Amino acid sequence: MQRNNRNKYLKMLVSIILFLLIWVISSINQKTYATTLNFNAATTQPTTVGQIYGIAYGNSVFVLGGANGIIYRSTDYGITWSLATTQPPGASVTFQMSFGNNYFVVGDNNGKAFRSSDNGITWVVATTHPSAVGAGSLYGSAYGNSEFIVSAANGKVFRSADNGDTWAAATTQPATLGAALYAAAYGNNVFIVSDGNGKVFRSTDNGDTWAAATIHPAGVTNLVGAAFGNNVFVVGGSGGKVSRSTDNGDTWAAASTQPTAAGAGVIYTASYGNGIFFVGDTNGKVFYSTDNGDTWAAATTQPSVQDQFVEQPTAIANTL
Repeated sequence: MQRNNRNKYLKMLVSIILFLLIWVISSINQKTYATTLNFNAATTQPTTVGQIYGIAYGNSVFVLGGANGIIYRSTDYGITWSLATTQPPGASVTFQMSFGNNYFVVGDNNGKAFRSSDNGITWVVATTHPSAVGAGSLYGSAYGNSEFIVSAANGKVFRSADNGDTWAAATTQPATLGAALYAAAYGNNVFIVSDGNGKVFRSTDNGDTWAAATIHPAGVTNLVGAAFGNNVFVVGGSGGKVSRSTDNGDTWAAASTQPTAAGAGVIYTASYGNGIFFVGDTNGKVFYSTDNGDTWAAATTQPSVQDQFVEQPTAIANTL
């Protein structure tokens, strides 16, 4: 995505993300499935983080980061937030987070990776970084099958088999034609990443080699939101459009009813929890699907904050 477009969306406020966190975990605790969604603000906000670009969930803890490189954590389902004791050293902006094998991992705008082994309380810098080969911003992050991957602004994927401590470039990279890689997701032993040209790439060998999808999402660029749930991948991007794949990311079809029908702007985040897909847009609105991403509706009560933007990459935590 060009710098001027990216800067345009660096105005996001924190509220929309926290609304989503509270609703998801609340519905899981109650074992209910929503047909309408309503949102409530967190009691204590992470006020110094700036724009929130990434949230992850693991070991009953939510961890988030964003524009100031500052990490917050919550142990009460996103209701209250406190600063990490030790922050990622030298980070100025952190992006999409992931959790796996008792580690939280996040990348920054300088191509560096950071990790925490104590539920986000303290953070250390990785021993080796994707920045060594000019990765640029590490936008996407995902975990699966004992591997972490990050997707980078230079269109490359990097992987770690030691809980985010050392990183190596994938053997065969996605053929992005120079486009940045944004979102990353994992499901059914498949990693996917999506790029600024509206293309999706997939790996079936833990992120080592990558191939383009046979059929890409049509009529959408800047695929900056991706999620997996119930054997379905969902991606969203420009024009407020969502596409879905039921064959592990190989072929993609547009949703039957798009979030645009309910007034969506650019889709910038996606997640899945408790049988429901969520997407958030650049108008500060939340949309949801209860039929595996095929039809979408706006949340009944939207976050009541003006000029809020849900910035890439994914900033809605998946608790399942």
